[in-house]
Amino acid sequence: MKRWLTLSVPAVLLGGASAFAQEVQEFPSSEIVVTAQKRAENIQDVPLAITALSASAMTQANVSDGTDLQRVVPSLNMTRGSGGTIIPFLRGVGNPSTGQGNEASVATYIDGVYYQRAAPIYFQFNNIERVEVLKGPQGTLFGRNAVGGVIHIVTRDPGDETVLQAEMGYGNFKTMDGRFYLGGRIAEGIAMDLGVLYHYQNDGWGKNVVTGRDYGFDRALSIRSKLVLEPTDNTSIKLIGDYLRSNSTIGIPALGYAGTTQGSQVPPFREYRPEDVGFYDIRANREPRVGGHSWGISGELRHDLGFADLVSISAYRRSRDELKIDNDYTERDIVFLDLPTVRKQFSQEFQLVSHPGSTFDWVVGLYHLDLDSKHVPAIFSGLAFGGAQRLIYGGQKVESNAGFGQATFHLGPNTNITGGLRYTEDKVSVDGRTDVLSPTNVLTTGTRIRLNSKFSKLTWKATLDHHLGEDVMVYASYSRGFKAGTYRMTPVTTDPVARPEVLDTYEIGAKTALFDRRLILNGSIFYNYIKDPQVTRFLNVGAGGSAVSYVNAGSADVKGIEVEGTAIVSRELRLNFGATVLEAKYRDFRGAPFVDPNPNPPYGNGSTYQGDASGNYSTRAPKLTFNAGFEYRVDTDVGEFGLTSNVYYNDGFYWDPDNFTRQKSFTLVDAGLEFKPAALDHLRVRVWGKNLTDKKYYIQEVEVAGPNGNPSSPGAPRTFGGSIALEF
Repeated sequence: MKRWLTLSVPAVLLGGASAFAQEVQEFPSSEIVVTAQKRAENIQDVPLAITALSASAMTQANVSDGTDLQRVVPSLNMTRGSGGTIIPFLRGVGNPSTGQGNEASVATYIDGVYYQRAAPIYFQFNNIERVEVLKGPQGTLFGRNAVGGVIHIVTRDPGDETVLQAEMGYGNFKTMDGRFYLGGRIAEGIAMDLGVLYHYQNDGWGKNVVTGRDYGFDRALSIRSKLVLEPTDNTSIKLIGDYLRSNSTIGIPALGYAGTTQGSQVPPFREYRPEDVGFYDIRANREPRVGGHSWGISGELRHDLGFADLVSISAYRRSRDELKIDNDYTERDIVFLDLPTVRKQFSQEFQLVSHPGSTFDWVVGLYHLDLDSKHVPAIFSGLAFGGAQRLIYGGQKVESNAGFGQATFHLGPNTNITGGLRYTEDKVSVDGRTDVLSPTNVLTTGTRIRLNSKFSKLTWKATLDHHLGEDVMVYASYSRGFKAGTYRMTPVTTDPVARPEVLDTYEIGAKTALFDRRLILNGSIFYNYIKDPQVTRFLNVGAGGSAVSYVNAGSADVKGIEVEGTAIVSRELRLNFGATVLEAKYRDFRGAPFVDPNPNPPYGNGSTYQGDASGNYSTRAPKLTFNAGFEYRVDTDVGEFGLTSNVYYNDGFYWDPDNFTRQKSFTLVDAGLEFKPAALDHLRVRVWGKNLTDKKYYIQEVEVAGPNGNPSSPGAPRTFGGSIALEF
């Protein structure tokens, strides 16, 4: 008899995913295990808003990279930044800058390791077991910049059985995809796997109207391997290595945002409108792109001490990024930015985790992190500099140390109370200068600037949960998280450091399994208060240059409601749905960066001035998002057919604190059809389509003072394709 092993496709549910590894006639209880509290637990028993997606669920939901997660997690706004990294906003909390040295307000972890900058391809690993989205501050157990939440990618462990998977796909824009996975036991107590992913999009979504070359393409290679050792019954060791190479033009702001204009930095002045070229086209005399390579190694040691497990997680990562931007956005060679960056990261974490069945559940730990990001150097060139080059050297180092602990006390068979504390101390320093290389190769060395700051913060969590029955749990929580302060790096100036942002969240929620577990319905109501939220501003610093800077608003708040669920309608049909309603506003933001359109030469925008954004809507926080989808599977004499579809709606949002540019509401429709032939049970054939209505929308907008205006980047047009997969 056929068994289904899938998370409800494509979305799962708030506070928990509903997976039914089952014979559908019997509907036994779901058992999705997550590690949101540093221990394996059924997701429905965790008093925390979590969404979890398995690898198969992401495949069925057409989640091909990190930016697709927002289509199945309504409270998540996930886009792609110019630095080749994802920009996550969760429940209206996030940070839009991918500038070097800055870190996201929603932290990304892979197998327990913090990633300062996460690439979209990280979500394409073909050895993913699940992705957990933890909502709200995770300032106790995760800590590092988890002010808005955590996205945790958990990869599978190779086991005793040999598993071989291979998949080849082809889509429009001459896109080729290949995936390979091999894992299994190689000796007694030793297992190993290898995953390889290749993605090559030959044709772009649009063209560079100046050079005629393709624009809007994405190419990547990823290799990842895990070695699992069990030298004794009480000890396990996991060693992980990965390598990533990428080359893309997606997410780099270029063409002006709809309804705005761009100009030129030097005479003769000309007005450029985005409507003059195609939505996916750009105007540049030199090709922008983002790429680079990175590699990393990590190790996890777990030893059973009898009363608790001792866990050590060590990790090192090194990356080199290449970002090239035609920063005048015209056919003239006025400003070109070449921004190579080297990043190094080392982290060490120790945990002591109690065993299940203890009088109370507890975990304590220590955490250390070193981050080093620097330009080597960044080069500004073009007519705006009179034939000279600006060589920008800038580096930021962060040393972070923390101690943490959390305990859950059982006040009876149905009631628990959880408390946790974390103390973090950050040391942040920046070192840089700007040199000038004349047209005759005479070098003028700039003044060296060194700045440093130290921050410390106590964060916490308190939760009360109560089971009203076997399948109904309610909870209330209060938690605090914070994001570390940061300096401006491109270029380094004497601007004061952006202060840490601190978020307090008050939340009540419920997790339910109704009608013999045929309906999983979960929801929560929450209130976020953010003190000193960090806000990005993009400056025109003269002579054609632009820079990323950071300021602090006084305060902001977010009021929200979330509901997600899954329903089994019949043996063949499952439905899923989810919705998030937000009201996110700045409570106090006097001195906010404002710009006004400039209708006169040199066009674009005027100069930055200080305005009052108090009462304005926060950036990238739509009032309403929802998704609804289904999965329909049926057995026939020739094989099993599966049809899936999902609709995602976004009510629109403002890109900047002055609320000048707004993303209009948009709807994305995806679908997939899968066939597993009865005669070849190792084979799977699948066709898919994303954004089937070919809706035009944006994934990036930058508001810049001066002629650059509001450069933007479009979201993907309609894409479709097919794949053939084998599994043994």
